[in-house]
Amino acid sequence: MTDAYFSIASKNDTVLYYRHKHHTWPTGQAPPPIFQCAYPSQKRLLHEGCKRTSRRLTPPMEITSMLKERQFSVAHEAW
Repeated sequence: MTDAYFSIASKNDTVLYYRHKHHTWPTGQAPPPIFQCAYPSQKRLLHEGCKRTSRRLTPPMEITSMLKERQFSVAHEAW
């Protein structure tokens, strides 16, 4: 079962399904205990990106900012 939209954890309560169980992540709170180990790495990836070999992955949040600022060609190149 999926929702018609992708929930944004910082703006909407989120329900995560993992191993046939659902875990509620209320808006503005820390993730459920089962996900707290992975959450810092996920957040770092979203905000800092990563570097693999000689290529750098542009942080998705940086690309989002480019799109909001209508810098489409720059965002396309970063993608």
